[in-house]
Amino acid sequence: MRSVHLLFSLILSIAAFSASANPTVAVPQTAAVVRRADEPSKTTSGSNGTPTAGEGDPIEGDATPTEEPGDRKTGESGSAKPSSTKSKKISSDAQPGGVVMQTPALTDGYQIYKIGQPVTFKWNYTSIQASPTAINVEAYCTDGATYFTIAGNVSADTTEVVWDTGNYQQSATAKLPVATYTLWVYDASKDRTAVPSPGHLYSYNSLQFGMYLPKDPVALKDFKCSACDFNGAGLNDPRTVRALLGLGLVTALTFVWFIAGVL
Repeated sequence: MRSVHLLFSLILSIAAFSASANPTVAVPQTAAVVRRADEPSKTTSGSNGTPTAGEGDPIEGDATPTEEPGDRKTGESGSAKPSSTKSKKISSDAQPGGVVMQTPALTDGYQIYKIGQPVTFKWNYTSIQASPTAINVEAYCTDGATYFTIAGNVSADTTEVVWDTGNYQQSATAKLPVATYTLWVYDASKDRTAVPSPGHLYSYNSLQFGMYLPKDPVALKDFKCSACDFNGAGLNDPRTVRALLGLGLVTALTFVWFIAGVL
């Protein structure tokens, strides 16, 4: 038993001697967690500066926080900005849009234009809440039921057109006849007689005008009146005799009435 105690003491002595020869003390390190002032929810390890997303969770890469696409503020440019269009609602009881002529005005009366000269039409829009993309401007001839295009598929912002009838006469196959015309202004995407919609342009066809074609001047000596009959206007014409007899009778009766009144 004494030998066992001696052996155990020897082992302890050897262990103590070995410890004194290598004085390395293992000190457990306590990981300090430092909360960031700019982002309290994110932390950084105090031992080696390794950024963490919480206690004991290291983050690889740069520790600078980045905003997620969902954190983008309204108004910033970028592909994440939503875009939307708002359509204007038109009341069902709204009036259809119309055209009010300025040149010629309705108060100017019936206009007659010379074929070969430029003709100007000018107007304004009223009560339009949904403007058409394009319009057509045409002249409808009552003789022959023909539509002559003045301006086709032009911008709806157009409020004035000039019809060069001289150029039209030279280039068109169907010539402009001497007749009465009706001006049409309507939405190019619809028919002329389409049912009017609230707030949309309604086809206009209230202006009528005439077109005439002048003839070449004729010398007075060569002028002939097709409605006149100079050869039959003599004393042998019964109409002339009846006119003279009637005039004489009226003169005689007037003279007798005057004499009777004096006496």
